[in-house]
Amino acid sequence: MIGNVDYSTILIIALISVSFSVYQTHAQSRTCSLLSRPHPNGFCGEKLALVHRNLCFLIRQSNPKLYPLVKRSVSSAAEDKFHKSRSDLVNLEAENNGLADYQDHKEADSSPLPSNSILVPALMSSYLTDYPSESETGSTLIDMLQKRRGSRTKRSLVCECCYGPCTVRIIAHYC
Repeated sequence: MIGNVDYSTILIIALISVSFSVYQTHAQSRTCSLLSRPHPNGFCGEKLALVHRNLCFLIRQSNPKLYPLVKRSVSSAAEDKFHKSRSDLVNLEAENNGLADYQDHKEADSSPLPSNSILVPALMSSYLTDYPSESETGSTLIDMLQKRRGSRTKRSLVCECCYGPCTVRIIAHYC
């Protein structure tokens, strides 16, 4: 009987521990919607931008090895591909559909989607006619996509710090 009590006690403690850790994990994940209201202890708008900028500056000053002052470097090969002009990109698309260098595309036989030989010319022709030239916009399509991705990161920071209680640790995570 004494052995059974020990196992049941251990089982109860284990279940309580698992339940508590699941509760903590669920409590730390935040979702925001259009109906979310700003938290009384949160930072929103210009205040959040100012706090984020100042905190990241201080963190970078105190830990330059962990948080370098410059943007992360990109390999020269990737940088060359990134800064190609539109005409170079169109020529690259015409040569090999622009995706031959990527490992995922080499296994296209298993893809349920149609091949790029059908899709890319149709997309490229509409791309060239619908958008102004690179000199007019001052930005490539890749630049626009990276700006859009950056705004998604800011929305996550806004979700955590505006609609929830904001801490230094949360803001530092986004530096």
